[in-house]
Amino acid sequence: MTDLHVQENVISRGNFSCQIPNLILRPNIYQLIGENGAGKSVFLTSLAGVELPHIIENKDINVLYLSEVPIVYPFLTIEDNINLLHHFHQLTPDEEFIQKLYRGEQLATLASDASLGMQLKVGCTLLFQYQYWDLVILDETLSGIDKSSLTIIRESFQKLVDLNTIVIFVSHSDIFQDIEVSRLYIEQERLYESLER
Repeated sequence: MTDLHVQENVISRGNFSCQIPNLILRPNIYQLIGENGAGKSVFLTSLAGVELPHIIENKDINVLYLSEVPIVYPFLTIEDNINLLHHFHQLTPDEEFIQKLYRGEQLATLASDASLGMQLKVGCTLLFQYQYWDLVILDETLSGIDKSSLTIIRESFQKLVDLNTIVIFVSHSDIFQDIEVSRLYIEQERLYESLER
């Protein structure tokens, strides 16, 4: 993918609305910033095509959307959840990457017995399918993940961008303050693009 064209629109949910300008997203790492309740998730779910309105022109793309809610079956092990998730996408798990994110015994842990961070990392294993994704969205996904795993995930962001993927993440902390990101802001019911990097 080269560019993603976001169409001007107003996104509404309940009493909330957010004005989205015409926007071109290029392969890069973007941090979406805004207060709680500003509309970040509403924008991202529309961008991902999860909710209406669909605000992108390029609709035939592979999107990875991960939120702060783990995508695991509690009665399966972490390893079984990883394999099942990759099977859904017809992908082969990257064993080397998985071994970096999990200690061996953690893979045999039932998801119901695993920590929130271990559960969240199941979805993150899809990040290492570098040739597959056009758009990666992590909506507060990284909040419960340990620092050493964040370092590995951060490295995957740059590899994804190098292969023309757009990466957008939401985090209320500066977990990636030492890498170059572009910032998007939602304030006063409007999305703004920052020209600063």
